[in-house]
Amino acid sequence: SLLMYFYNLKKIFSFKFSPYFLVPYQSSHMEYSVYVAFTAIVFFYYFIINKEIKIKILFLFISSGFIILLFMLNGRTGQIAFIFSSIILIVLYTKNIKKIVFSIFSLILLVFLAYSSSINFKNRVDSAISGVEKIHTKNDFSTSIGVRISAYYKIPEIINSVNIIYGTG
Repeated sequence: SLLMYFYNLKKIFSFKFSPYFLVPYQSSHMEYSVYVAFTAIVFFYYFIINKEIKIKILFLFISSGFIILLFMLNGRTGQIAFIFSSIILIVLYTKNIKKIVFSIFSLILLVFLAYSSSINFKNRVDSAISGVEKIHTKNDFSTSIGVRISAYYKIPEIINSVNIIYGTG
């Protein structure tokens, strides 16, 4: 997908970044970011469990490429899935507490680096933060995050008020 992005840059002679060029096959950003996150996690897993240094470097290099791609995309779902899955992998497969702390610190550093270097990731994080702020200050659920959070407020009400067998809609 990165090669497709650079091909499209050359093809249309526009050097403006567009995350739409990064998503192949006309799938959505959410779907594709989850696929990229899964691939990055698989290579990260092989990096953790492998003992041979040359193979570890190869898996780290490949995983890094997918991580860079992941934070260039629009899909927050894959980014969040990658962060939480990485923490779980680190805790489960790293035996030394110092390595766990170092790895989680490195993951936090990666997120801050992505925030400071990827305009797309920064805009998505900022919009999520402003959406949560609107919920707390104005009780406004009209943002992208607000609509999702409002569903969690309504789910218990819907479950308690309707017949579970017949449903609501």
